[in-house]
Amino acid sequence: MDFLIGLPSGLEGLLGLLAALVASYLLLAWVTSVLWTFRDARARTPHVAAQAIGVALVALIPLLGITLYLILRPGETLQQAYDRDLEQQTLLAELQAVPACPGCQRAVRDEFTACPYCRTTLKEPCSSCGHQLAQAWRHCPYCATTRAPERAGARRAFGAARATRPLTDASEREQGEAGVPEAALRGSASREPPPQ
Repeated sequence: MDFLIGLPSGLEGLLGLLAALVASYLLLAWVTSVLWTFRDARARTPHVAAQAIGVALVALIPLLGITLYLILRPGETLQQAYDRDLEQQTLLAELQAVPACPGCQRAVRDEFTACPYCRTTLKEPCSSCGHQLAQAWRHCPYCATTRAPERAGARRAFGAARATRPLTDASEREQGEAGVPEAALRGSASREPPPQ
């Protein structure tokens, strides 16, 4: 403190106290930034080497080190990454819980026996008890009747082919495109309006 020699003793003591306060504040800010970096690095990465590099960067380069650490650190904490992964898994589980038609991959309800879009057969009644059975089931869970495997495969192939070919069977022509019997449509079209 050679620059303080020419000053009065009271002012010299005041400037010395002020310099000590500034030095202790800077030391405290440095220690605090090192401790904060340590805690932040532990929350953001499980790798001990990356944590040590971040703390060393801040400890060895006092003001610039914290800025470099803030730029180079991972963008999210481990907890945030876990929460994001959990949210993604939940969304995927919800998407997979919605059944899809094997023919056109559109969403269908569980109670549907045929796809309303492509008319693929989704379920068929059990030959023994009449409960609706999914195409993939080999045995009826209600009466333990074994389904014929070729019939189930043939129905699946029939349902997929039915969506792409024109209506040729008499029963299919009867049903029409909208699933309404054509006779009902013809009956309503051929009726004449009542006389007025």
